Amino acid sequence: MKVSEFTFNSCTAHNKIFTRLYEPDTAPVAVLQIAHGMAEHSALYKPFCEYMAQRGFVVAINDHLGHGRSVTSGALYGHFGDRGGLYNVVEDVRNLQSILRKKYPELPYFLMGHSMGSFIAREFAAAYGTSLTGVVFMGTSAGIPEAVWRAERAYLNMLKKSKGARAKLPYLEKMATGPYNKKFKPNRTPYDWVTSKEEEVDRFQNDPLCGFPLTVQGYIDLGTLLHAINTDEWYRRVPKKLPIYLISGEQDPVGDMGRGVRKVDKKLRETGHNVKLTLYPRIRHALVTEMNSAQVFADLYAFFTALLPKTENAPAEK
Repeated sequence: MKVSEFTFNSCTAHNKIFTRLYEPDTAPVAVLQIAHGMAEHSALYKPFCEYMAQRGFVVAINDHLGHGRSVTSGALYGHFGDRGGLYNVVEDVRNLQSILRKKYPELPYFLMGHSMGSFIAREFAAAYGTSLTGVVFMGTSAGIPEAVWRAERAYLNMLKKSKGARAKLPYLEKMATGPYNKKFKPNRTPYDWVTSKEEEVDRFQNDPLCGFPLTVQGYIDLGTLLHAINTDEWYRRVPKKLPIYLISGEQDPVGDMGRGVRKVDKKLRETGHNVKLTLYPRIRHALVTEMNSAQVFADLYAFFTALLPKTENAPAEK
């Protein structure tokens, strides 16, 4: 396979978005674009990207605004821009899609988002779903009750006024992800909830590009998008014919230990959408680094290849 790196202009001013591209040695059968999660970066997906490229897929994954190698001089980790929030990231996903479409105009096109990336992918599906052959929402969330979000938003806006939009407050990180770890006491690290593989938890914890807090504005942006993608309006906006794959661990606290993902699945079915659900017992949040990652890879590959034109359908996974 051929692996390359490039940057493209963000929809925000003065930001370049770092991207990794994996292209197969054989004639490509489809394009897969990946949106990574909060406080991580594109390099974590290397094994999965290589797996898919070896099977004929062109795979592209960028570092979001405020993440990884897209953070350049004057930028902040955990900040999505002073205006636009995570909708900036959605538009950057669209920009990358446009770049890949110019190179591969006729190929089926898939989008996969994990965790925060699934929130981005969900908004993308609502805004641009007709441009996709299928979409994967991995490790997603059904959100929080309306009243809770209103209270949190009011508190965050108060902090924004007093501390500034770009302020980083350690206790906000504890409020955001701390409760996730409590479900896995006694805790070895602050990131036990991420995956059950201790070596992967250690790798995440020791990676300087992982585990950082968002800015005050970043948490506002995250909550705003999470709320928006769990409204009735979002379900109405997503194309009914778009094949959707919900895939999560049953021990994933982001998905409320499976309950939230089932809630999203139920609502999608009730609104007439084409949806498939897989929940893995005893598995936590970061599926591509979990102990059953080989099964996850195979299940994702099966979902994608089932949607390819018959003449392009890749061989079944052995």
